[in-house]
Formats: sequence, structure tokens, C-alpha cells
Amino acid sequence: MLGWLAVAMACGVLFADATDADPACVWWGAVSAAALGFRRRTRGAAALGLAFAAGFHAQAVPLAEAREARSLAPIERVVTGIVARRSAPWNPRWIELEDVHGGGVRRLRVYANPPDALDPWLPGDRLRARLRIAPLHRARNPGDRGGTRRSARAGLGATATVAHPSLIVREGDAPRFARALHGMRRRVARRLEQAGTGSGLLRGLALGDRD
Repeated sequence: MLGWLAVAMACGVLFADATDADPACVWWGAVSAAALGFRRRTRGAAALGLAFAAGFHAQAVPLAEAREARSLAPIERVVTGIVARRSAPWNPRWIELEDVHGGGVRRLRVYANPPDALDPWLPGDRLRARLRIAPLHRARNPGDRGGTRRSARAGLGATATVAHPSLIVREGDAPRFARALHGMRRRVARRLEQAGTGSGLLRGLALGDRD
């Protein structure tokens, strides 16, 4: 039965991705599935229906957030958010903020000029920054046709640039173990960088660098 539940959940994810349906639709499916659970003969079908609804909701919510973010006009705002990830262990081209407040979006990919202005900020840090926010598009990587869709699946529909490096501050530190882990990844990245030709590929394979 567990295998069928996993299949039903995966089907829900695929259905949400294919249709871009409103996440609120999940309640109709959940109520219908729950109604089937009152009869012993249909409890298996009810469980499958609830698994489908759970998968649908898990994918439909970030897609809806990304659509809403892409519909916003460019703005400049002071926002707070938690660093979710970096493009590289050192001198990242971008960082991603989650649980964002003040900008009308829940998730942002933040760029800076110069890029090393983002180096001090680690996953788990809570930041306050003045950002120029704009809808996400493929202009930064025109050859990556699926990049916008992959970002939408993660709930990312907007990017931002730091108005000035001095206008981004840390309000809360990442947990100690996260800072220790980042320090280790940073040392490994520096050693791989010394490998010369192919070092970028090595960093991508070993550390997941996305630069």
C-alpha cells in the first residue's frame, strides 16, 4: 500500500505541474477523498485520494507563489529574509532568501555588484536589506529554456539586486553547526579551485556549486 501511496502523491505533483491549478482546488479533492473513508470498501481509494491531494498541494503552492511574484512591478523595498542557499561556498554570484517579508514575495534570488558583497552571508543568517526587486526572467541565462520553470517549482518568481553593499545587514546568525559546515565546504572549494582546468566542474560535482 505504501508504494501506491507514493505513486498517488507523485501523480498529484505531476498534475499540479502540468495544469498550474489553483492550490485551493486541493480542498475539493481532500473532502471527496475523506468522504470515501467512511465506507470500509472505499478506504483504500480514500487514502490514495488524500495522497494525491497532498502531492498536488506540495507542488501547487510554490507554483502559485512564483506566478504571483512574476506579476509584480519592479520595486525597491527594505525586506527581511533568511538565507536558504548560496550559488557557491565562496564569492557566490547569488544567494536565495526564504521567508521574505516586506517585498510582496516569499522567496528571492539576490544578486550584488560586486558579487563578493554576498560572501559574508551564510545559509541560516537572517538579513535585512534594501533591494531592487523585479520579476524573474531568463535574461541572465537565455540558453537555459527550462530555468524559469525549475525556479517556479521552488516558489521562485522574482530576483533582486542589493541597492548598495552597505544596505544589507545581519539580524540573526546561522546556527553554529551550519557555520562550521560552511567553513568546511569553503576550504574544500578553495582546494578544488587550485586544480586548474576543470576546477569548476569538480566544484559542481563535489559541492553543488551553481555558478
